[in-house]
Amino acid sequence: MSDDFSDEDIQCPGWDAIDSSTNAIYGEQEPLHFGTLVKYALGGPDPLDGFSVFKSEKDRPHWHYVTYGFSELYEKESEDPACSGYGFELTMRVPIESDEPPMWVMNFFQNIARYVFGSGNTFESGHYMDANGPLCLETETDITAMVFAEDPEMPSKDTPNGRVTFLQVVGITRDELKAIKQWHSMPVLKLLARDNPLLITDLKRVSIMTQPDVVAAVNEGTTRDGSSTGMLFVDPLNWKIAGMPRKSCTISVGSLIVPELKAIVPARLGHDKPLMLFGNDARISLVPASETKFEPDDAGLRLELTKSDMKVFMEEMQAAAGVYDVLPGVKVEVIKQVIQDADAG
Repeated sequence: MSDDFSDEDIQCPGWDAIDSSTNAIYGEQEPLHFGTLVKYALGGPDPLDGFSVFKSEKDRPHWHYVTYGFSELYEKESEDPACSGYGFELTMRVPIESDEPPMWVMNFFQNIARYVFGSGNTFESGHYMDANGPLCLETETDITAMVFAEDPEMPSKDTPNGRVTFLQVVGITRDELKAIKQWHSMPVLKLLARDNPLLITDLKRVSIMTQPDVVAAVNEGTTRDGSSTGMLFVDPLNWKIAGMPRKSCTISVGSLIVPELKAIVPARLGHDKPLMLFGNDARISLVPASETKFEPDDAGLRLELTKSDMKVFMEEMQAAAGVYDVLPGVKVEVIKQVIQDADAG
């Protein structure tokens, strides 16, 4: 990675627009610049053109990273005039612990960029993602997931190539991610921001879910509002129907997802909202209804549940391996899983 990634001879209206946003915060401060040696368009491995890193004394001393490359930095190429590239750039804040900003943040951003450039999937404020391990590899930390929020100091900006939103990546713990899935991203972030107003990602911090008042607020909000999680990835996931005509149905899930299902399903169906379960090999739609029944459809299995049957379903299903008769004609096979560390295959 190079520390010089600009070329004064190239017109960079998108790049200049990002610079104007950082200048509004940091004025004359000269940021540290890091750029890719070989651009992605020329066959390089890193999709992003580079990063600016600023020192901030606000809240507590921290590094403020800003990406260049998710939006259109040079000529307008996409067909949507209102949106620049993927429509966002990423930011992140981490505590200052040495004279140099940690490189893991930039490697982490490039991995996110490979996902976005490879899949075409984008992020918006409130989206979240499980990293399935430490955000900084080979580090002892409880921060194993992330949520995206608009950077508190960098509002969205109209550029010559379209609008850009500055999304800050906020590192969170496993149980904070569970709270977000169970409730909503924004109110959980507000709870996190009480003692961390700029949402700095500190790999050494403990979960806010260790605080009784936070747990109470999450439970109260979930009961009141339900869950915003409309889709949930479940691995393993499968289903089969046996008998004629459709006398019984067996759903197979891994044991690790069961506590999450027991929290999210009531928060969805109990508020008359469906939940789609996606797996590598199957899809299951859980739908609130006035009558309990199941049938295959174009999306996989459709399981309609009354509120009373939904409660019985969740009470009967357990996280221990086994086969559970959760409802008449409906069984759940729970497959044993174990939590692997970051170095496990």
